Amino acid sequence: MNNRRVFVVVTCLPGGSAERPKVKLVRVVVRDIHDRETTLEIKGKVDGHSLEYLIENLRALVGVEAAGEGKEYGEERDTYYSKMKELIRSYFKTGYFTSLQLRDLYKEMYGEDIKLTTISTYLGRMVSDGILERIRHGKKWIYELIEVVEEVGSE
Repeated sequence: MNNRRVFVVVTCLPGGSAERPKVKLVRVVVRDIHDRETTLEIKGKVDGHSLEYLIENLRALVGVEAAGEGKEYGEERDTYYSKMKELIRSYFKTGYFTSLQLRDLYKEMYGEDIKLTTISTYLGRMVSDGILERIRHGKKWIYELIEVVEEVGSE
């Protein structure tokens, strides 16, 4: 995480005991060297389970970025991010897909069941990285692979 700054904001409300106030909001902001920000937030009842969920998603966000930073497609194939990117490029070359479709395909291909929240975290990163386009469709998001056209130099 040497190129990222992480900010944690905790909002406490009166109530509970003096030693343990009621926590109503936990917000974690991760900012990279390009000043792109990703925010993970829990509002409402904050308990141990919701904090574990936040930490799991933070590890996924920061851990994969740190491991995959500076690598081209295909160089690292053992991370969730690289596996999902490979599946998208192989099976969703054209047309739209949902996070649920990607989760089902991932489970079928790798035999691992991944939470939809984890899938959404990685899809969000792919949108930020310019790999995918995210479009609102009713109450859900759909994704489309952005076709990259490489310039060929004249000989």
